[in-house]
Amino acid sequence: MNDILHEFERLSRAYGSHPFIYLQGEGPSRTYSFAQLNFAAAALARELAKRGAVQGSTVLCRAYNSPELVVAVLAAAYGGFDLALLSPHLSSAKAEEARSQLKSVAISLEEPDFLRLMLDACGRSLGELSTLASDKVSAELGRLGLDVYIDERLEAFDPAESGVCLFEAQGTQLVAASYSWAALARAAVQANEKLEVGDAVVWQLVLSLCDAKGLKVLMCALMSASSVLVYEHYSALRVLNDVLPFKVTHISLTEAHLRDLLETNYDGVLCQYRCILLEDGKPSRRTSWAARRAGAHLVELQR
Repeated sequence: MNDILHEFERLSRAYGSHPFIYLQGEGPSRTYSFAQLNFAAAALARELAKRGAVQGSTVLCRAYNSPELVVAVLAAAYGGFDLALLSPHLSSAKAEEARSQLKSVAISLEEPDFLRLMLDACGRSLGELSTLASDKVSAELGRLGLDVYIDERLEAFDPAESGVCLFEAQGTQLVAASYSWAALARAAVQANEKLEVGDAVVWQLVLSLCDAKGLKVLMCALMSASSVLVYEHYSALRVLNDVLPFKVTHISLTEAHLRDLLETNYDGVLCQYRCILLEDGKPSRRTSWAARRAGAHLVELQR
């Protein structure tokens, strides 16, 4: 099985211009290819290393779903540091409770920090990178010496040594949970096998990337060379309106999201999904009945 970093770098070469992320924000959809995100992740990792994010250290990142957050996850794999993801929805008290569980933090990142970091790293914002053609990406890698950096980091990468730290609720407490890159890759491959993920899969990511369930969607997409629509803010109407234009096949959500979609399913597109993956167990009898009536294909992975 390929590890996450080697697979991501391979995809950036083999499927360079293929869309990996569609950002669904307030404005029009913005597309990021495998090659563009690979370039951005390597550039950010090298820049963070200059600022103290070395192998064995921890970078704390607090941001909503965005290309910046995706790039931060992939940069952590390149940089060999641990990435602690903190939900911006947490109160100040809860955020401090989470921070206190980390031994030390080399760098703390908020979403506005990424603009300066990317400009220092490669002279472009992430928005500007989304318009860079694949052949230009390759040329820029060589010009900035990122091709050499990538080779060095691929050689040094140990999927068991670093990964992502998430903060999970246990009762009224937040508890830090660490996931190595090896564990994330293994879970993604197993989920893809159970879901029978094949060609032309397109995911919708409405759950937070700061949560294990949301992060799993990103990893499943990466490990199957799939595209994923990333929503900055959840809107049931926006989600359903995107199903047909983007040929969406898979979505991961909670029962609360499913109820929203059922109530907003005016055009009857819920039946177009090949897989609606429920992340919080079996739905209520009422929700199950409504889903069957709508022709929704509900799936629950065995835990």
